[in-house]
Amino acid sequence: MVERLDVCWARQLPEAVRALEWQPSGGQLAAGTLAGDVVTISASGELQLAAQLSQDVLAVGWSCDGDWLAAGGRKGRLDMWQGGVDAIA
Repeated sequence: MVERLDVCWARQLPEAVRALEWQPSGGQLAAGTLAGDVVTISASGELQLAAQLSQDVLAVGWSCDGDWLAAGGRKGRLDMWQGGVDAIA
């Protein structure tokens, strides 16, 4: 028998989520949408910070130490923020 998963939290974003990655520490989740949104959400479900890019976001990634967050998109542009969520504004 398959056990049922319980939802801990849910957050609606304005467009389809194309990219999703946990920070190495597990404290935050980064998501990128086809509308160009990059958001970070705490493990408890609180929206931390957000950025709007001028392209569809196809990938997001954290550095090994979790201090850098990068996002890349359809137009070939790469954006990177230092300092984790404190740097996205």
